Amino acid sequence: MKINWGYSIIIVYVLFVGGILLLAYKSSQQKFDLVQSDYYGAELKYQAVIDATQRASNLGEALQVEAKGTHLHIILPKNLQTNTSKVSVEMYCISNE
Repeated sequence: MKINWGYSIIIVYVLFVGGILLLAYKSSQQKFDLVQSDYYGAELKYQAVIDATQRASNLGEALQVEAKGTHLHIILPKNLQTNTSKVSVEMYCISNE
């Protein structure tokens, strides 16, 4: 049985539209989790992180981080160990929102 060329064009067109609709449906089902809900405000505050990195590089000595079992040991440079300044550590887990 031979198909008329008009029917062939209609079949190709219907398959193309069906594929586009399937693609649109699948893309609408994708889940896009942002790391932070207010990412623009966090981006504006990123300058503080850049400044902290610069201050850390000016220490002259790097932090030492050691993982021993389930504990994480952070060894500060010598000039910070004698100083009574307040040090805070922020841990970041990429898989959590």
